[in-house]
Amino acid sequence: MAHHNPDSLYGADSTILADDMAFWSAPFGRRLLDIVRHKKSQMVLDLGCGFGFPIIELSMRLGQSSTLFGLDPWKPAVLKAAHIVESHNLANVQLVEGCAEEMPFEDGSFDLVVSNNGVNNVNDLKRTFAEIHRVSKSGAQFAFTFNTNRTFESFYIVFREVLTDFNLHESLVKLGEQVYSKRKPLVEYISLLESSGFELISMQKDSFSYHFSDGTAMLSHSFIKTAFMPSWLDVVPQGLHKSVFDRIEEKLNHMGEASGRLSMEVPFLIIDSERL
Repeated sequence: MAHHNPDSLYGADSTILADDMAFWSAPFGRRLLDIVRHKKSQMVLDLGCGFGFPIIELSMRLGQSSTLFGLDPWKPAVLKAAHIVESHNLANVQLVEGCAEEMPFEDGSFDLVVSNNGVNNVNDLKRTFAEIHRVSKSGAQFAFTFNTNRTFESFYIVFREVLTDFNLHESLVKLGEQVYSKRKPLVEYISLLESSGFELISMQKDSFSYHFSDGTAMLSHSFIKTAFMPSWLDVVPQGLHKSVFDRIEEKLNHMGEASGRLSMEVPFLIIDSERL
């Protein structure tokens, strides 16, 4: 990102989205903060800083001797984060609008780079990792989180079943490409990380879930409608949007009735690495 969202947030209402994003990003960010080296006098970059988490929390934990930069391409998020920074009187935080593939920082600038569910949303992961290597000092820590390609797996099973029922084979291909573009397999992350000049220190797994009463509640949820639904609709021919999603909703409702609730798991990984 870096826009650090699950799918596409552009065009969203930033006021409504800020609360939804805080809820989404918190489980990732708490684990990320656990592995960060909390040293004084560091130069820190939060890649895909969004609305300000975890950079704001990290700035208070590291103290005024450290300087932190947050980078994000989405101007409304940067502006809102800047307002929060100002309200907390955090003089050691600077926010910059820009993209991960071409960062406006000098070579060897940072002791620590973090990205909370952000690198999985960049357009070019290889170029992003190369840029992170460029702006990092030798021995710098690069810690990041990302949700895996099993995110909302039970939903995607239903989605594929419905696309198959409607004989939408091209849509099935598009859906697979869409998921891959946002949530690549772990082996690709590790391969690109190491080929970009980083040593893998540790890898931890975790997960959390969104629980709903049924499919109607899920598809009506503001975060689902804003962050996921536009990309889901994009793979379905426009004239079939209602028919396809009515069927999906019906199937999800049956799942919720059978299980007592509808659960959508979000597995994610916490990666700690070091620049060689």
